[in-house]
Amino acid sequence: MKTIHKQTKLWTTKKDTKIRICDMEDSHLVNTIKMLVKYAPEAKSRELQDLYSLSSFFTGDNAQDHIESSIDSLESREYSAYSICDLFGNLVQEADRRELDIEKYRSGYID
Repeated sequence: MKTIHKQTKLWTTKKDTKIRICDMEDSHLVNTIKMLVKYAPEAKSRELQDLYSLSSFFTGDNAQDHIESSIDSLESREYSAYSICDLFGNLVQEADRRELDIEKYRSGYID
């Protein structure tokens, strides 16, 4: 028998309303998971762009080495919805509890 634990984590909607994950409608929960998975590559790109922009403001070998190391690390790192949202795992867990079909999005990557 599967143990059921209701979520007490809060999701903030685009209208800046806070809602418990366990109180989200099924469609809202699934669409939020899809949105985060879709947004992950764009978030990585934006973070890289920010690092490249920062590199022009810092002088000195140590500063440049640090920025370049950060860029290399980000470029080589796999990036998923788990990377951009601390609540992604909670969203997936709630979808699993409800037995919603999110298999395609479970890893946080779009295949």
